[in-house]
Amino acid sequence: MRLQCEIYIPGSRITYETYRVHLTRYIFAAKYVKDARVLDIACGSGYGSSYLIRKGAKSVIGVDMSEEAVNIAKANFQKPGLSFQVGTAENLPFADKSFDVITSMGTIDHMNNPAAFLQHAQRVLRPGGYFICSLLNREAMSPFPIREIVDPCHTIEYTPMELSDLVGQYFNQGEAYGENFGKKRLMQLRRTIYYVIYRKIHMPYAVPVLMQRSLAKLGHKDLSHITYREDTIDADLLSDNEWTPITSKKAASRFINYIVMGQKALD
Repeated sequence: MRLQCEIYIPGSRITYETYRVHLTRYIFAAKYVKDARVLDIACGSGYGSSYLIRKGAKSVIGVDMSEEAVNIAKANFQKPGLSFQVGTAENLPFADKSFDVITSMGTIDHMNNPAAFLQHAQRVLRPGGYFICSLLNREAMSPFPIREIVDPCHTIEYTPMELSDLVGQYFNQGEAYGENFGKKRLMQLRRTIYYVIYRKIHMPYAVPVLMQRSLAKLGHKDLSHITYREDTIDADLLSDNEWTPITSKKAASRFINYIVMGQKALD
């Protein structure tokens, strides 16, 4: 399977908005990886796995179903304790209780069988270990009355409370945290463009993608471009990286990017 996302490697140019969405969630996870054995599921081009090893993880294995992504990761991120391999989230090829922390960023909404993934994650995580996943909030992204899945790469989309409930079926906790960043109305406008052009007019998916990129040229600070460099991630993002616990369905609706974290029960 080929890589279907923007490629985050040193020297690449990406929008500040997507830079934040993809990297702030790993900054959140980094608080739990000191001296830990980490499994990064759907690692993509390896930027998050590399960040976690730099923040003190004992070892990190990045797994992705795309052989192209794994090859890119191996070519661009080489550090002691860091490795990458091809694999699927619904059938993790690891022994029971192999990892202290599992991260899975923007993964579940692409799956045909999220339950199988969570069962495997629960199996390979040690007792007391952390499971950390993230998604974009369906309700914050889609203006009423649009509630259809717009992105053709997604099979399902969750609100923070829905994903918390799902994770809570396999782990002791299903705590949700929302990131205090993002212009909700702008995101909804872009989502509407996707919906009308892709779903209703049936134009190629590339058309709304090009329109989205055109919006990045309107001068919005959060859509300006930035060069990805590993040694500037914290300086670029950490001061603005604030995550708020989500305690109600009403509160959840204002967050675009969110994280759900669970902890495996002790034996």
